[in-house]
Amino acid sequence: MKRVIFLVIIALASSLSLSAQRPERPKFDANEMASKTVNELSEKIEMSTSVQDSVKLALITFFNKMNSDRQSDGRPNILNFEKERDLKVKTFLSDEQFKIYSKFMEERKPKGEGPSNENMNGRSPRRF
Repeated sequence: MKRVIFLVIIALASSLSLSAQRPERPKFDANEMASKTVNELSEKIEMSTSVQDSVKLALITFFNKMNSDRQSDGRPNILNFEKERDLKVKTFLSDEQFKIYSKFMEERKPKGEGPSNENMNGRSPRRF
């Protein structure tokens, strides 16, 4: 009986120590992300304060939609959200500024993460 209790205590202690080592995800802040993106973008494009504020609002909306879809365990429709965001931003920028913006946003996309379009189940395709 003492062995069983001792083993249970060891099991609980080890599970607590394992969960304590798991880093907690930082809180998502759409406003902070949008501000950072606009600041980096304004280094590449000269924009008035009102244009910066408008672009920031479009980015905040985009980030909030992405986050709410992730929170609801859904898979965000990134392409539609990006198109919607870009259409809003395009109304505030000139054609030349929008080209720079598009290139900037493309460079910011994560590369090589997640499953490919051909294989959405997350496994590597079989190679023969």
